[in-house]
Order: sequence, then structure tokens, then C-alpha cells
Amino acid sequence: MSTRLVSHSRSRGSQWLSGGLAAVFVILWTGTIPARTTAVALPSVTPIPVTATSHPWLYYKATQRPLELDKLGFVEEEFLVSGTANVYDWPANPAANLVVKYSSASYATRILMRRPADLSRFSGTVIVEAMNPARAFDMAIVHGFLSDSMLERGDAWIGISMPGVIESLKRFDVSRYSTLTFANPAPREAVCAEGRGGRGRGAGAAAAAQAVPVRSAIEPGLRLDAIAQIGAWARSAAGNPLGSSVRNVLLVGHTGGDVATYVSSVGHEARLANGKPVYDGYLAHSGSNAGALMNCGTPLPPGDIRAIPGRAGAPVIVMKTQSDLPYAGRPDSDAPDDIFRIYDIPASAHADKWLFRYLPTVADQKKASDRLPVTDEWPFDSTCDIPDLRMNDFPQGYIVSGAVNNLERFARDRTPLPKSARVETETVNGTTHLRLDQYGNALGGVRSPWVDAPTGTFTAELTGENPTCAEMVHHEVWAWHKTAEIYGTYANYAAKVNASIDNMVRNRWITDSAAKHIRDELLKPVQK
Repeated sequence: MSTRLVSHSRSRGSQWLSGGLAAVFVILWTGTIPARTTAVALPSVTPIPVTATSHPWLYYKATQRPLELDKLGFVEEEFLVSGTANVYDWPANPAANLVVKYSSASYATRILMRRPADLSRFSGTVIVEAMNPARAFDMAIVHGFLSDSMLERGDAWIGISMPGVIESLKRFDVSRYSTLTFANPAPREAVCAEGRGGRGRGAGAAAAAQAVPVRSAIEPGLRLDAIAQIGAWARSAAGNPLGSSVRNVLLVGHTGGDVATYVSSVGHEARLANGKPVYDGYLAHSGSNAGALMNCGTPLPPGDIRAIPGRAGAPVIVMKTQSDLPYAGRPDSDAPDDIFRIYDIPASAHADKWLFRYLPTVADQKKASDRLPVTDEWPFDSTCDIPDLRMNDFPQGYIVSGAVNNLERFARDRTPLPKSARVETETVNGTTHLRLDQYGNALGGVRSPWVDAPTGTFTAELTGENPTCAEMVHHEVWAWHKTAEIYGTYANYAAKVNASIDNMVRNRWITDSAAKHIRDELLKPVQK
């Protein structure tokens, strides 16, 4: 799968992972990739001011849902980040260091930081997000999941612009972003086949026969060292407004494979001056496994241990929504250098309303792209085969926030990460499906009141002309008489909801604060 990702379409590249593949991984390799002997260099970081005529993409005052950071005691700052990066390829031997194809190539990107204005309110945790480039412009998707908890806890957030959005940023404000670049350092004669399989995907013979030699102007591989350098800067006092108060730095991302690819490659080797990994933990939400490291890069063969992120000296959480399942992945691990968890979340969707929570204004979208501007009510230009379908509103942000909280606790005092059973599956006529309960909801995975005390059915088998239908989950809310028939009384329903919430807190899927919010959402409206 390519790292040149500008499409939101869910990767099915992980579907070759079968139930018995974990044993193949062990056979392939059980060792550890050696760390770099030199520390990650710090990039050059320069503030980009807001003026009367120029503001950042995703400016908090120009989102469709106002963030009102200033009223909540937060500030937003934008920075130009530049430096030099290597372009890597996978070595044939999984135990070997990365192959450096091009060294010390220049790059320049931008980061957006949101943090408490008063650093005495700063929690010490920095959440760095590889922003999603699915629409060829930045979307701060994990920020949408975490914004409420970050504001409540006093965390700082840094969003990094990936290579696939540079053109849209320049269209949005060329004077502001004219110096951004991930220019391909390969010599001009270095071309590769561009066919149906795309760059770096190892397209088959049929695709290669139709391919046309091309040279990409952008080298997405430069982003890997950039991610490491930005993480190192985030915990340094070198021009960082957070100063020396940073305790933990986490890397998160939604889909696209950016986090997975970083963890499996540069994340193995990149170290701080003290020898520790740059990041204290990782959350790869939904989406792809690790992909090619560069244009025309070597694809990972089926069964390669590096496809699924891990073994980087810091905990890795892979979170899969119901529409990403079934997903075999690999077994959980508590090895010292390979803390690894997979969490399946029934009722959640790869594409839901939380992903698009803080889209830029329509006016800003028109400046950046020729595509039809969208809103979070329905961010697509076609629909699915269900009349009046709405975006799934399952609030998976509570569970995402709980996972981040657990990564922080591990970094602080080595509190073990919770473990979850995987969703239950069954194979019918050679096809594996999720096992469903009597109400049509998935069994297993991380349980929540929405599936343990349901008032509707969450269905992931959606069809329609919009390819994203396969990434959505439809919440069919039952008629009141069906709910009354199931529970008998409101007290019975409330008891099941409370028991499920208590179980989530006990197992550390959610925080105490999230539990209060969920009780308010599910029970107080009914009591009124």
C-alpha cells in the first residue's frame, strides 16, 4: 500500500491477514531492530503570525463549529518547521536497519499548536497528530475525538501537515505557505511505474504492463524523519512555548497508515539524546497498516512482521471501528520493547460525525480546493442506500480519550494497558463476518452501554454509490415500543446503562469524567 495517501477510502490491504498469521510473524522474525547511534536532530521552528489578512488553515476562529479556545484559556499558534530528512526503504531483512536511499534532503511543513495559555494549567502531555490528508487538505480528526478531554485536562495538541496537503495549503494562502515543500530529492532520471497499483504498492504484472514511467514532484518519505524531529522539538525548550514542562509526547493519527508506517520504520530507530524513543506511546486509529516508505518503495511482503506497528520501545494501540472489522492483526504483547494492544470498538464507524467535527468554513474550503465544500452533517457528495441516512453519532471519543489516558499513565508509572477481547466472528461460505447478538449488534470487543443496553441496532453492511458507505455504520434507533418491550421499565434500562458504564470505568476504557458525561447523555434526557 502506498504512503502517498490522499483518498479517504478505507484500505483493505490488511484483509490478507488470516487468523493463523501470528505464527508466521514469529517464524519470520522475533528480534529487535537496533536503534540509531545518533540522536534525532531538532528542526528549525519559526512562528507564523496571524494578521488582518492571513490566518492558518484550521484556524480556530474559522471552523464550522466554533472552538472558542480563548474563552477556555487556550491559545493557538502556527509554526513553520524545516530541516533535512532522509528517504528510506525497507531492508530485505526485518532485523536490519532502514536503507537510506537519499540523505539530508530539505523539507518544510507547518504545525498547528493548541495549548493552555497559562502553563500552570498544562498537564505535561503533548498529543502530536499526523493530520489526515484524505481530502487533500488537513483534517484534525483525532483532535475531533479528543478536543473536549484535552481542554478539560489541559493537554497540548500539535497537528502536523502531511505531504499530500501542501498544494491545498498554497492554494489557500500562497503568501503564508509558499515555502512548504516535500520536494523529491531523487535525480530527474529516477522514474518509476505508475499504474493501477500506485506508487510503492508492488502492482502486479498486468498493472505494470499498463504503467507509464513518471517522476513524482513530492517525496512522502520525507515526512518520517520530520515526524521524529517534531516530536523531539515538542519535548525540548528550543523555541517551544511549552518550555521545560513537557512530560509525555504521544503520536496519534486516523487512517492512512502514517502512524503505523512511522512506528514500523523510523520509530524503531529514532532516539533522543538519552537513548529513549522520541514518542512515549502511539495510537493508530482505524485505517491502514505500514506501507511503502518512499515513492516506488519496496512493498512489504505478505506476512511481514513490520506491516503491523509495534516493537518500537513504546506502547502501541491499534483501534479498529466496527466498519474496519474483521481484522486479524496480531496478538497483544507485554514484551518490554513491544507493548501492543488491539481494541475493537462495536458500534463505532470509520467515518462518523466526530471525524468532521471541526471542518474549516465553507469559504476557506473554496480557497483551498475545487472539490464541493462539505459540512459535518453529511460530508460527501453522494449518499447510501438508506433514506435520510445520518452520520453515526456513537461517541467513540470517550474511548479514544481513555486510550490516550492509559498511554499517559503507562509513560508516567508503567501502569499496564488494559486488554480487551476481540470481536467475535464466524465464517459462512468462506466469508468471515462479525457474530451478532439477538438485536443485531456485534459481540465482543470493547463493550459500552450502546451495545450492552441498546436502544437501536448498529449496522455496518451499507451499500450505495458513495464508496464511503462501506466505511460507515448506520444506527437504526428502535421505535419506543420495542425498547419498552425489551426493558419493561425505565429503572431496568437505567440499571443496565449504569452497570455498563461502571464496567468501562473499572476496566479503564473511559475516565471518571467521561463516565459522568455518558450518564448525563443517556439517562438525564430520559428522566426529563
